[in-house]
Amino acid sequence: MYYEDLYDEFYDESVNSELDEFVDALKTRAKKEFIDRLNALEKENKELQEIKANYDAKIRQLENKYNSKTLELEREYQEKERKLYRRPIDEIFPLVSKTYYSPTTNYTYVPKCDKCNDDREFVYVDPLGETHKFSCSCNTKKFSGYTIKEESVKFIKEISIRNGIPCLWVTFNVPRDDNYIIGNFFDKDKIISSDDLDRLISEYSQKSTISMYEPADYYFETKEDCEKFIEFLNNNLNKVKR
Repeated sequence: MYYEDLYDEFYDESVNSELDEFVDALKTRAKKEFIDRLNALEKENKELQEIKANYDAKIRQLENKYNSKTLELEREYQEKERKLYRRPIDEIFPLVSKTYYSPTTNYTYVPKCDKCNDDREFVYVDPLGETHKFSCSCNTKKFSGYTIKEESVKFIKEISIRNGIPCLWVTFNVPRDDNYIIGNFFDKDKIISSDDLDRLISEYSQKSTISMYEPADYYFETKEDCEKFIEFLNNNLNKVKR
């Protein structure tokens, strides 16, 4: 009887009912917060998907614009390249089949010694009667200045660009051997008219050194102008860098 009274004293159904209501309310609020959070995440995800779709579309737009610009620049480059190649043809083609004059390096024998024969050789006949010839040390040539070279342009072999300058590879009608025709790069700026002669000589007068083979790049329209330039060069051989 004592324990039953004690149970009745401590156990109250109204308290239990309030606890159930509190738990239910807590569940309801937690469920609502979860649903609200889920809805918020779904909304945020939808917005992010829209942003991503817009971003992907913008990237594709930029890629298309880049590819289009690349093709445009490539076409522009090719057109300028065609014009660059076409320009020397228009300017130089009329010069073909004309005769030009240019300086060329000249080499002469060193003084002959008094020990070799007229061919600058030593001749030796061995005990078997066989003849042997040995070249003498004086049988050598040294650079002695410039002389004139006359060439007629025969035809254009190919178009090329040297140091950013359009020029033509031309061949001349003077064969070096049976299978080879002398060729050289032909730059219109290297063609010297009578009006350009004084300027060229003045330019070379100011040089402290002259590369040995550089003057051979010039083509003179008249033989007299080329001879004047060669005369200047031969009078300034101390400047020529060998």
